[in-house]
Amino acid sequence: MSSPFPSDPVDTSVLVDARCQPLDTAMLVTVAGELDMTTASQVEVVLMTAMDEAGAHREVVVDLTGTSYLDSSGLDLLASCHQRGAREGMTLRIVASSRAVLRPIQLTGLDGMFLLHPDVAEALAAGRDRRR
Repeated sequence: MSSPFPSDPVDTSVLVDARCQPLDTAMLVTVAGELDMTTASQVEVVLMTAMDEAGAHREVVVDLTGTSYLDSSGLDLLASCHQRGAREGMTLRIVASSRAVLRPIQLTGLDGMFLLHPDVAEALAAGRDRRR
């Protein structure tokens, strides 16, 4: 009898697209697709690179508006990045507007820890206001 699960590894590039873009005041990380156990390591590479390269920017904005699914692995990754940022004097801002992303954050109480924003423009503006 054959297994109901494919034996080939899952191509995570189909499930998630994570990109880093340097801006004037921050490093912007955009995550589109599913952020779960299967894709968290791929997103982690992009997030850690953004944090490494933030340098003088000292702000990392994670745009999850294109994220369709967020599980505990994704939440753990975001919490780890937040903690690293706090240790290194770096601010991590999270952009989220969909129920698929906000609900898990709220249910775990992480909305009390994360700096949440409804869009990238507001997150960037909050960073500029903080530096004044």
